[in-house]
Amino acid sequence: MTSKILAAIAIVVILATSGCFSLDRAYVIADRDTYDAFEESHREYVEGDGSLDDDQKARRLRLLETWEERIRAAEEKLDLNEGD
Repeated sequence: MTSKILAAIAIVVILATSGCFSLDRAYVIADRDTYDAFEESHREYVEGDGSLDDDQKARRLRLLETWEERIRAAEEKLDLNEGD
């Protein structure tokens, strides 16, 4: 997972300095890559953590849902398709 995050950061830097993509586009792509690398393991952790009560679990899962909603909205705004 750490290597995916580092790769996403590298992509942002390369694309932002290359002039072929806007910083917004590079940021959204990197944010999607970070989310995709993090979401599944975090969801499994939250759902399996017996020390969290239902409200705590719901807040943490809602964080993942709103994060993805923001990414999707940005992807639509920038006309990005999955895999771009």
